[in-house]
Formats: sequence, structure tokens, C-alpha cells
Amino acid sequence: MLAVSTLNSTRFYSLVNIRLGTIEELDDDSYPGFSHEPSLAIANVCSEITPVPGGSGLYNDSQCVVQVTSTSVLLVNVFTGMLEAIWNRETEIVAASVNASQVAVALKGGKLVTLGIREMQFVELRYVFQQLYDTACCYSLWLVIVSSKTRKLRH
Repeated sequence: MLAVSTLNSTRFYSLVNIRLGTIEELDDDSYPGFSHEPSLAIANVCSEITPVPGGSGLYNDSQCVVQVTSTSVLLVNVFTGMLEAIWNRETEIVAASVNASQVAVALKGGKLVTLGIREMQFVELRYVFQQLYDTACCYSLWLVIVSSKTRKLRH
């Protein structure tokens, strides 16, 4: 699947024939969990299998993708197309970054929120209350230590 976001909308495409470069736009019913609002960020994520105090744990690949729009953060199962979890606030999301295990969002007014993904739900890890008047971007940094079938991530 390929996601393309413009200033007006987000559209989803299927790679029909990769060799020939053939793609096909998916109809709105194919993936009802996704939003067609413009996306600030969209990425594949892992699922945590062993939480460890201090912000690191063991992760497996998952079937889910995180999509961030100006109104919400969505966790969507790409095989079923269904919405697994949603996080939203009344304040507009102005910037976002997604890595394999967490989502960082900047809210209008300068507040920052870091979300973790635990058991296919969003959990607020950090909420920065201070006013950051010039927030222009948002980065979620991580370190991956790869073992045979799991990944260990440190935030």
C-alpha cells in the first residue's frame, strides 16, 4: 500500500504490478479506519511485547500503521483496514513524527505530547505543558537493537 498526502486529502493506492510500476487507487471502503484528511505523518509501527521500566522494551513487527492528521492520531490494521485505536484532543495538531514505537505530536499553542503504543492502544508517555511559541517540527528519536525476531527500542 502507498499513502499520498496533499494539502487537500490523503489517498491510498495498491501496488498492482511493481515491475511495471502499475498502481491503483483504493476506494474509500477498502480501508475505513484511515482518514482522508491531509496527513501530517504516516508510518508502520511495532507492537511492544515486553515493557521495561525506563522506556525500552522488546517489540515485534505489527500489522498496524499510524496516521496523524490535524485532528487525531489513528492506529489502523492494514490487513483488515479497521481502526484499532484513536487519540485526539480539542487542540489542533500542527506537527508530528512517528517511529516504530511512539508518536510525537505538537499541539497548537506550543504543547508537546509523546504517545507510546501498548497492546495496540495509545498511551501518553509525556505531556509538556510549557509554552513553546515557535514549534515548527516534531521528532521522535529511537535506537534499534536487532535480535532474531524482536527489536529492542530505546527512546
